[in-house]
Amino acid sequence: MEIGNLTKIQIPGAAAACRAFTPEPPAQALLDQDPVLAPAQFLAGLLGANQHRDALNFLSHALPKREAVWWACLCVRSTLDPKAPASDAAALAAAEKWVYEPGEQNRWLALQAAEATGYKTPSG
Repeated sequence: MEIGNLTKIQIPGAAAACRAFTPEPPAQALLDQDPVLAPAQFLAGLLGANQHRDALNFLSHALPKREAVWWACLCVRSTLDPKAPASDAAALAAAEKWVYEPGEQNRWLALQAAEATGYKTPSG
């Protein structure tokens, strides 16, 4: 499977991002076969093996923080129930504000808004 150029991912190899989570055995097997596997090759291998959870975990850890948070915001925004608690909408809005203005104050506000959800929802 051809993935293309993952220009936002600046890590030297896929293994670097996988240190932040525990890949499932099929994903770990790919890393074991080639410890310096390029991110695009690793992602293609994961998708080719239907290892979608590891592909999502990999991308969420391989992307720079701001891009990963923006991606998460887009996912949450596209599925947020209009009847969701106000704390969910507030957490999403705070995360989006941090993406647009990534300063320490907005990071702190996003953390507080996420805590208010109890981390029990995607917004949190």
